[in-house]
Amino acid sequence: MANEEFGKLRKWVSRIFKRPASEESTNDRIMEDLRKAKTFPQFLGVVFHPRNLSLTTVIFAVLLVLAYVFGSVSHFIKFLILFVSIEGFLFVSYFRYWKSYKALLEAQKEHNSEVDESMVETIRKEMGKMRKDTIRLDLTFSEGNDHRAGHSRYGGCPDVPEGFEWPCDDAGRPLSLLFQLDCAELSKYDKESLLPTSGHLYFFYELSEMNWEGTENSIRVLYYDKTAGPLHRCEYPDSLQPEYRLKESSLRLSEGDSYPRYEDLLPIIQNWEWVDEYAFACQRLLYFPDQWNGSFLGYDNPIQESILTDLQDDVLLLQFNSIETGDEYELIFGDCGALYFVISREDLLARKFDNIRFDMQCC
Repeated sequence: MANEEFGKLRKWVSRIFKRPASEESTNDRIMEDLRKAKTFPQFLGVVFHPRNLSLTTVIFAVLLVLAYVFGSVSHFIKFLILFVSIEGFLFVSYFRYWKSYKALLEAQKEHNSEVDESMVETIRKEMGKMRKDTIRLDLTFSEGNDHRAGHSRYGGCPDVPEGFEWPCDDAGRPLSLLFQLDCAELSKYDKESLLPTSGHLYFFYELSEMNWEGTENSIRVLYYDKTAGPLHRCEYPDSLQPEYRLKESSLRLSEGDSYPRYEDLLPIIQNWEWVDEYAFACQRLLYFPDQWNGSFLGYDNPIQESILTDLQDDVLLLQFNSIETGDEYELIFGDCGALYFVISREDLLARKFDNIRFDMQCC
């Protein structure tokens, strides 16, 4: 329940202050700094820190100076009122977020007065030891698309080399393109060097039946290295129904942290009774795994049981969550579920993608 409330707070602020892709990391940093601020002076220090002031604020400040030096008094007053109104709204909204977060922490502290603080810290430290890097995946429907051949994107028609044949399942139904990935771009975030550093990866899934376990050839992961030849746009097969031709979107990739599930820690803490302590440890690590459209590598965030049965050998190639953007666009897997593509470390390093383990999970 607590994680749900944290997620709602984060989404609420993100809707108000929606920024271009290049500024998203700044907005995330401000949210993290606000959560760490314990006093009102520290809150002010976050909001008015030079690195956190947006370009809009700087431009308005410059206009105010110019209006004061070169303009009339009326122009200066108009700009001042507009500036104070916009910045006041920004300030109040940040303050509401900060106070709501603090109130939530206090409510949790009161509700969980019997939480074992020493165990919270023990679990947090153990989780830190098991931390893995992950690549966060976000779709950017409202920000325009990159139409360069071979760029990383969601949906649409793939850019492929000569000889490509559109994959179908055993019943002859064409699969839908989920993702086309430029491996050179992915490799920038792959600190373990697990993924290919060149070429392209393609993820396909049959959407009319949505086979839960990917049987009957209903999923496909294809890899073409850079020697496969120049890319060209492959048009949809006529038999692929319009509702399964996914709306194209560019991707936003970023580095992220990934931590083990409570069940993965059981061999260490050896007690099923520390669930609340685990939740607190996640909060102190600022770990909110459900805030993105998906991820590559790291741990999975299962809705039911983990598909990673061997943490040493299994690699989460892709987790892709249901898309819910209101009236703009939706793609729902079951009951707000997610797709999981897993590959063995040996197959991944050998660039063999024909033995993928797949699962779709939902509530």
